[in-house]
Amino acid sequence: MSRDVELFDRLQSANGAVTIADNSSLQAKGQGDVAVTVGGNQRTIEGVQFVPNLAANLLSVNQMAVKGWRLVFDENRCRIFHKDNFEVRGTVEMSVRAEDGVYLLDTAKVKERHQASLATESSKQDQFDLWHRRSAHLNSCQMKQLRDGLATGIDFPDSESFDCVACLQGKMRKKPFPKKSKPTRGKELLDLIVSDVCGPTETPSWGGALYFITFTDAFSRKTFVYFLRAKSEAVSKFKEFKALVENQTGKRIKCLRTDNGKEYDNTSMLSFLKAEGIEYQTTVPYNPQQNDCGTIEPNIERQGEIHDHLCWYGHAGQGQVTFQPDQLIGTPLLVFNWSPTPYQC
Repeated sequence: MSRDVELFDRLQSANGAVTIADNSSLQAKGQGDVAVTVGGNQRTIEGVQFVPNLAANLLSVNQMAVKGWRLVFDENRCRIFHKDNFEVRGTVEMSVRAEDGVYLLDTAKVKERHQASLATESSKQDQFDLWHRRSAHLNSCQMKQLRDGLATGIDFPDSESFDCVACLQGKMRKKPFPKKSKPTRGKELLDLIVSDVCGPTETPSWGGALYFITFTDAFSRKTFVYFLRAKSEAVSKFKEFKALVENQTGKRIKCLRTDNGKEYDNTSMLSFLKAEGIEYQTTVPYNPQQNDCGTIEPNIERQGEIHDHLCWYGHAGQGQVTFQPDQLIGTPLLVFNWSPTPYQC
């Protein structure tokens, strides 16, 4: 292929497309013959495609061979012979076959036992990683509980060497404050509800939401999530959540704990809590580790883990995959609620 129209002796108009190394396509405008002079000898290369947008002129080894030329490479140069004046001597050490213009090397098995061991370990790790991602980054202990009887249709081998980069990144956080007493998880459902608002997200959801609010029952650790266009919707979402869980459980919310954000600490919210007889507790701003029931951060952290992992595997540096915030948050939260925690407490 050539980008230089002046090299062609005869050029016929022809339309077509060629695929280059990065899998993109370039338009071919014609095809013809190119005369080249090397070492005082003039030769004609037939069937050269004219591709104006090509970065550099390219010579196909396979097409040269098809047209009757033989090429020999060494560390300094490539020599080209006509097949009628070419002879091979010596022992053939390796042979490769041509397929669709590409030469493929068939490698023999080396150290078969060692290779089989590596393949087995790789297969185990691949299966474990697959179920780890399917489970929205569920930890290995809970994954094994699901496999060993809490769920059906889940099967994977144990992997001792598995490390998830997204999980390692997402779990970097401050240590909790020293506890002087046992965690206040409550004695029954709805004794304590822990809530947090996150956002804004870089990409709005299809419904236009830029924030999300979570409500976690400290006793069962079941978490509910609602999506907000603005933080001011937090009060209405809490009322919606309260009506739902109290109607389903027959119990009443006794205490609400938040991070002292303004979306909670305002006249509307405080008046509603007082009227409903709900105790309101706050933690120090920007210090979620003060929350000793341990329910806010693991769930928010899980959103970061699944976000990092989806970006890592989905984008793969191509920037072609866009995930909606409600997908990134709703999927792992659903798995978290169905994993061994809320219903086995």
